[in-house]
Amino acid sequence: MTDVTSSHAEANPVSAKRSGVEGIKENSRALRGTIAQDLQQETDHFSDADKNLLKFHGTYQQEDRDAGSQAGRASSCTAYSKPT
Repeated sequence: MTDVTSSHAEANPVSAKRSGVEGIKENSRALRGTIAQDLQQETDHFSDADKNLLKFHGTYQQEDRDAGSQAGRASSCTAYSKPT
């Protein structure tokens, strides 16, 4: 009789290469990140890491296109809306 476990492990080796989002998730304190701190700040947007974590909570950060168009095309600032 052959050992199924060892042959299965050889057929499907675990990949050591992971995406950047996987690293963010691992270091996020159970997907908490610094979302609470970002909400208390006076900024209008989340950090890049928290922006990725928001997706796992079913929400996202959106660019406020109406405010951006009112500011004019010469402005390089992007307006965001923060879900609360």
